[in-house]
Amino acid sequence: MSTVCSDRLKIMQDNHTNGISNIRSLAKKCLLHDYLVDHATSKTPSRQTINVPSLASIEELRTSICDLVSEFKPENVVKRDSEGKRQLYPSKQTSRSPLTPVN
Repeated sequence: MSTVCSDRLKIMQDNHTNGISNIRSLAKKCLLHDYLVDHATSKTPSRQTINVPSLASIEELRTSICDLVSEFKPENVVKRDSEGKRQLYPSKQTSRSPLTPVN
């Protein structure tokens, strides 16, 4: 019985050792060869130029908030007051003060 167990233990240790060596070789292949870790290039990285848009081109992209709200809200929400100015949310005229309870 003990020889069977010791043989199984030996086989399991051999399989474990083989598995570890396979993992190490795959890790070495991936890290050293595929990703070139610790590979000296002998080059100083060069600066890349960044294309920054001009102020005029940024201003062309800007949209007023009233135009955006009128585009995404229903038409009955955006109204004009007596002076012709646009109101986003016209106030409802009620006889009670804002802090008075309804009930």
